[in-house]
Amino acid sequence: MKKLNLNYRLILVLILIIYSFCWNTVMAEKKLGQTGFQFLSVSSDAYSSAVGEAVTSLELNSASMFFNPAGMANMSPMLDASVSMNNWIADINHTALSFAYKPSQGEYGVLGSTIQSIDYGDLDGTILAANNDGFIETGIFSPIALVIGLGYARALTEKFSIGVHVKKAYQRLGQSAVAKGEMLVSKRNTADALAFD
Repeated sequence: MKKLNLNYRLILVLILIIYSFCWNTVMAEKKLGQTGFQFLSVSSDAYSSAVGEAVTSLELNSASMFFNPAGMANMSPMLDASVSMNNWIADINHTALSFAYKPSQGEYGVLGSTIQSIDYGDLDGTILAANNDGFIETGIFSPIALVIGLGYARALTEKFSIGVHVKKAYQRLGQSAVAKGEMLVSKRNTADALAFD
């Protein structure tokens, strides 16, 4: 009986290995790495990164707008500011600034604003080409991203708060070029979006 169970397990493992190779072949044809606004998923400060971004239930004053805007509703100072500058992977500079103001001791809630800026540095642009090198250089480009947001939070009871964070995100990824015969046709790659938390 044990030998029969072992045979079934080996067959199951073999089927899973074959399936994973087939799945990888199918997925290799898709362009999965081409999404925009990925910088929005990068943590805005060291503390939240250290705890795996498990901070949505914490009250972080003005920095709460990056995770859960309601977290700034019970802030004790009248003014709060937070600045974070990270040198991220591949020398990407990620800067985040938040500011919150609590008028009338929080009777009308807390107002806040945020700014996030991402500088990817200078990159060498290339396109595929049917020449000996396999590519043509298109020059240096400097992609950037910027997010500006406004937030509001209010404590309805001691244990229940609400908050909203409206932000406008902009991303410029430089120009792309497509070879059409002997000519290069360029296209500006910019995008903007309105987001809510």
